[in-house]
Amino acid sequence: KQLSKLVDVVKILRLDADRSVIREPALIKVHVADSKARSDLIHYVNIFRGRVVDISPESATIEITGTPSKIDAFVDLMKAFGIKELARTGLTALARGPRTVRE
Repeated sequence: KQLSKLVDVVKILRLDADRSVIREPALIKVHVADSKARSDLIHYVNIFRGRVVDISPESATIEITGTPSKIDAFVDLMKAFGIKELARTGLTALARGPRTVRE
């Protein structure tokens, strides 16, 4: 049933990195041992302009979007907390300016 829901690929373009907006979303679940760790985590998330989307007494899930190097830097920082789960969707891009895929 899931395969029948897939959308066919209509067109593929090679975008120039200098003339494109490129982002990668990621969800990261980390261990938070105590209130100090939670406070530090929220501070780091704010610096990286991420968002805490779920929090429990033992863990927090962070949503972050940016360039792959920004995601890599944030993941490296989160290793100190203990990463429980990590999901990266891959790059998504659109051309800058008025150009669209249909042109």
